[in-house]
Amino acid sequence: MKARKKKKADRKKAPSSVVLSPEEEATLGGLLEKSPDVILSDLKQNLSSPKLACALIDNLPANDPRASNILLAIKELFDQKEVRKAIRKAAFKLKQSGISVPDLEPEKSEGIILKKVQVSQPLAYVGPIDGTGARAVFIMAPQIPKGMTVVTAVASDENGIMEFAANKFSRKQAQEVKKFFFERVEPMVETTLAHAATVLENAYRKKESPSDQSSRAYLELRAWLLERTELLDAPPVYELIGEGNAPSGEITVSQARKLLENDLMATWILDPEELKPLVEEIIKAEQSPILVSESQKLDRIEELKKEAIANLYPPKRRKLMKNRLEEMAYMFFKLEDETNARLSLAAASSLAEKQSVFRENVFLMEMVNHSLEYYLEGAQDKKDEDENLLSTPSTGIILPP
Repeated sequence: MKARKKKKADRKKAPSSVVLSPEEEATLGGLLEKSPDVILSDLKQNLSSPKLACALIDNLPANDPRASNILLAIKELFDQKEVRKAIRKAAFKLKQSGISVPDLEPEKSEGIILKKVQVSQPLAYVGPIDGTGARAVFIMAPQIPKGMTVVTAVASDENGIMEFAANKFSRKQAQEVKKFFFERVEPMVETTLAHAATVLENAYRKKESPSDQSSRAYLELRAWLLERTELLDAPPVYELIGEGNAPSGEITVSQARKLLENDLMATWILDPEELKPLVEEIIKAEQSPILVSESQKLDRIEELKKEAIANLYPPKRRKLMKNRLEEMAYMFFKLEDETNARLSLAAASSLAEKQSVFRENVFLMEMVNHSLEYYLEGAQDKKDEDENLLSTPSTGIILPP
């Protein structure tokens, strides 16, 4: 028995997927009975909803050029996503029938647009200045496509770049290096790249022909650094408070002493070799048979200190001390210690004044006194230690006479 051939089912036009109300069905039917030109003129008053617009689009003839005008008009009336989609679909059918509608075709791509990769800005940190004018500098700079360049340095305003290293790490490694560095050099405060670059560049320029390893290492990164920022013309502390708000006038003895007793200023001690001539003269004054009374001796010692300050702090070094105090004021402000920040600025301001032969600078005088006290205390401690060793009970070892 032969298998009967199945009759091919009559292909009927798929009904519109849009479900309309009876009123909308009637409106759609009325529009479709008219010619495309009439539909176009009646669109605005008859198309009451995006749903009805989609139904009309689905039923437009795909071989009539006038249908494109209806699509353009609907595009102006409705901005809904479903209407835009129905218009694109109808425009595609028109194009297949040989009817081109440029205004309905998708915009052609202009090719691959390469966007500039956004790289986060470098981070910079500085530490406090010690008694020799040296301080730590730390920079983290993101690299493309990944990783970080980490700069660790020690820069001195008198001795140039003392240490410098620039290495590439992953972001995780860079954070570990930062943590390790900050644990050993503290406190470090965040600053601008311009400030950190200025500290390094000023230190580099201290040497006429820097050829040491640290200076050479800095030289390799110098161009990269100076391309990314401009050097500062003034200490950054004035950006925080404004030049006009800086304290002026003389700092008092108690204020200078308070400032020098701060932990961040603990190393602001004169070198013993620098103080040696003064100490020798003070000893002579104390042992002098000519200076009989204590007041005579004290007056002579004060004269010796003033003479020493003139020798220890010529104009060039006074300017250096002024800059150090301004940089320390910045540190104190960043650490939210406004009292010592303003004391530092007051001391810096006093150094800007012309040196007087009648009255020495209070801060410099306290620097000398502070240093003398430091070494005298150290000498006394050593003397006490030696006496303790001599009075320690014998261990039983007999030393030869």
